[in-house]
Amino acid sequence: MYHLVVAQIDMEIYNTPSDHSQCKPLGKLLSVIIPTYNMQDYLPRCVQSLLSAHKRELLEIIVVNDGSKDNSLNIALGYAEKYPDSMVVVDKENANYGSCINAGINVATGKYIKILDADDCYDTGALDEVLCHLVDVDVDLVITDFVRVYANGKQSLKSYHLQPNTVLDYSQIRFQSEVFKLWMHSAAYRLDNLRKLNYHQTEHISYTDVEWTFLPMVTVNTAYYIKVPLYRYTLGREGQTVDPKVVAVKFGDNVKCTMSMIKSYVDFIMLGDKGAFEQDGFKFNNEENLEMLEKKLLRRIKTIYKFYLVKNRKIDLKELNEMDVLIKKVSPRLYSLSNQFVVSSPAFPYHFVHSWRKNGNSRRFNLMIMLYRLLKYHKL
Repeated sequence: MYHLVVAQIDMEIYNTPSDHSQCKPLGKLLSVIIPTYNMQDYLPRCVQSLLSAHKRELLEIIVVNDGSKDNSLNIALGYAEKYPDSMVVVDKENANYGSCINAGINVATGKYIKILDADDCYDTGALDEVLCHLVDVDVDLVITDFVRVYANGKQSLKSYHLQPNTVLDYSQIRFQSEVFKLWMHSAAYRLDNLRKLNYHQTEHISYTDVEWTFLPMVTVNTAYYIKVPLYRYTLGREGQTVDPKVVAVKFGDNVKCTMSMIKSYVDFIMLGDKGAFEQDGFKFNNEENLEMLEKKLLRRIKTIYKFYLVKNRKIDLKELNEMDVLIKKVSPRLYSLSNQFVVSSPAFPYHFVHSWRKNGNSRRFNLMIMLYRLLKYHKL
């Protein structure tokens, strides 16, 4: 259950002076979901980076409070009271990151939808430029740059080698490495497409942000690249899920997330076989989209196997075994293709998954992994 505070449009905001006067108010163009759990120290900066936009009348800011135990909810409600034209607050029981995305999609009204983690923020100037572009853009995917901001003050820009400010045929770019590996921070989708897909992110686990650039990509027919550093991705915060110490403890959530992605992939194929996912003349499950999903999934599956079998030799393999059984059961093709995984190509072309499945306790398997670890990590 959740409690919803819906903002009403304040028409006075349309008269706010702006350096972007060429942009005409068209209602909510961009809905931004902010998943929030115990973020009282970061949420004000996050929300203010959106509210400071000259054209915030085009924005819908959706703060989803995931059962926070600190003052996060009160902070969000305070902003909603002060900016009723821009803010929506959803207060719900704790069910982790994916549940926040699902709740946000349910209430969103913008043409496009994007995610912003509560400990991150947007570059306000870049946001104004993005909003101005969206006034005249009608595509399925909007791509923007992001900046990694480290605790020591250093920054690094993630940009894309795409032609900016023009409608791109997604079929021509989907397998380009940087588009294929698109980060969540860079992607905004047409909201209507996600609803047609009945997109639902896995709940009660962490690391489900990777799902944002998995199944939704099959809805993309056209894309548009705006070359501005919109998203500021904070790294180095204690307790952050990308902290290596946290990753080591919670890696099981990565396995569960991957299993959910495998199931959604198989379900998607089955629905396609029944003629589903063909709307408005665009077939979501065309051959290239299926190939893209398969490649994305195999890349992630390999990462899981390598973490357990190569990088962390002393870790319990219970969760890995569960995933392996699932793959064999629901997708013989994925199972067969994963047998072809090598530890490192071309330097160490050992089929480690296939060998492990045959006999993970064999002397040869253990010697080969030990040799690779000595060469790669200089340790056993």
